[in-house]
Amino acid sequence: MAPGKKVIISFFSFVLFCSWIAVARAEIGVEIELDRTNASISDPVTLRVSVFGAQGASTPRIQGTEAFRMTRGGTSTRMEIVNGVMSAGVDYTYQLQPLKKGSYVIGPATVEAGGRTYSSNQVTLRVSEEPAQEASPSNPVFLKASLPKKDVYQEEAAVLTLKLFYNVQISNLSLDKLEAPGIEFAQIGKGAEYQSIISGRPFQVVEVRYLLSATKPGIYAIPPAIMQMSVYQERRRSGLFGDFFLGLTPSRPLTVSSNGLELTVRELPSEGRPADFSGLVGSFRFETSLDPTEVTAGDSATFTAVLSGTGNVRRIPELRLQEPEGVKTYADQPSLDIRPENDGYFGRKTMKWALVPKNAGTHTIPPISVSYFDPADGTYKRLSGNPLVLRAKPGNAAAQPEGWLSPAASEREAGSQKKEVELLGEDILPIHRSVAGLNPPGMNPILLWTVFLFPPLVFAGAVASRTLLRRNRSKAHVLLARKAAGGFIGHCNSEGCDAASLLNAWRRFLSERLTLPGGYFGPAECEALLIREGLDEKVAEHVRNLMEQLEHTVFSPGSREARSRLKQEWIHAVKKVDKGLK
Repeated sequence: MAPGKKVIISFFSFVLFCSWIAVARAEIGVEIELDRTNASISDPVTLRVSVFGAQGASTPRIQGTEAFRMTRGGTSTRMEIVNGVMSAGVDYTYQLQPLKKGSYVIGPATVEAGGRTYSSNQVTLRVSEEPAQEASPSNPVFLKASLPKKDVYQEEAAVLTLKLFYNVQISNLSLDKLEAPGIEFAQIGKGAEYQSIISGRPFQVVEVRYLLSATKPGIYAIPPAIMQMSVYQERRRSGLFGDFFLGLTPSRPLTVSSNGLELTVRELPSEGRPADFSGLVGSFRFETSLDPTEVTAGDSATFTAVLSGTGNVRRIPELRLQEPEGVKTYADQPSLDIRPENDGYFGRKTMKWALVPKNAGTHTIPPISVSYFDPADGTYKRLSGNPLVLRAKPGNAAAQPEGWLSPAASEREAGSQKKEVELLGEDILPIHRSVAGLNPPGMNPILLWTVFLFPPLVFAGAVASRTLLRRNRSKAHVLLARKAAGGFIGHCNSEGCDAASLLNAWRRFLSERLTLPGGYFGPAECEALLIREGLDEKVAEHVRNLMEQLEHTVFSPGSREARSRLKQEWIHAVKKVDKGLK
């Protein structure tokens, strides 16, 4: 495409984009999070600090990291527009290596931007001296289940952690559904993967966390978790050529199971139980506010109550506001936001009421309260909002309090008194009875429509030209893709074909067949790309194995017979790939 056309298309795209979207800048904020909240001394932990709303903020200063060896990781910037609001920020990544066991509060992290200091939340990390596992060549994969808190109350969530340790190549990992009578399982997040040292040997660890809750007291047996996977193992090699080409056997299925656990659920105590207790269990906080605090009689103010915390947040009740004397209340629909966290579910319920004072004066809003059970203390607690005062100034409605009507009644009364519009007289200036009177004098309609239609027509023409050019290019790509397999087979049959040129020919075939830009395709990237393009997973896995073998033999000539056999395997694989791709 000519440079002039690109400039025109970019200009009109920008004009149309700006005419429809109003961009607002998001507020600045800081948040820290850990990839897990329980770790052993040998497990490194990833700490992420996210700065929202600003890219020019200072480097975060993090408190509470004295008990860790902290290593700075990478940084990444982001910018996105959601519903017309632009959010820009930076993510900082750190690796924390625990030095001793204990429970540590990390944070807040502080940054400076625009002359102001912003602080983040705090997170808690518990470090334990986890006993070392017995690792041996005959047991390179094992699964472990742990339950840090084995004694809980009804409706209190317990966290079950599953850790898969492995130091061999695995794939097709799957976990059987966890089930136990009387217990509900809910997975937290998508899991984490990290490295750990056990008995002096490095292991990869896949960690999955679940929330367990029971509504009835008793002792519950948690059966072993079962994971299934495919395992690749090295085998003895024969000859120099086979040492590189046949180093991996085809995968074999493997099933591992964890240890079983036991969970004790205690009944909520009856002593001290409030009469209005709704079954809410956890740790919560309560806030109330009034906005504005002073209005004119007949106008409305908004009373807001927010109950938030961690626990069985779906049991947060709908609170009732006692109607103050001389004030009419209108309840709004409450909203409940829930998100999973490392130690449970965090919930935030917002309830609002519109308060309309009937007459002038000072009105006291009675406080509202909620009761809950705190499992950390084993006691019932009550949260109450502070008494708030609404001041009403005299107004039209206050001058005649005995005739005051609600907003809905006022509308009905006004509607019943409506009359037909009558023409009582005309002003000196002419009265316009149609939109034609709004047109500026002397405005040519043809010129007006030309001004409005010219930019969209130019934009449509530019899009059509670009589409036509793309179609012509796509036809050329299709012809090139059809010849890709023939070119690869022809190279394999040439005399100068060796391991390095064969690998380059395969990558060239893949680029031409899928119309991709040239570049490096590793075995894992190649397998994922082929599966995404619709190729059978077994064929893609076979191609990955061939690539891994071929990369190991680039500098090994091998025997003529082995090279010939390898070429035939590649030709057969390329034919399958060419036939199986969409």
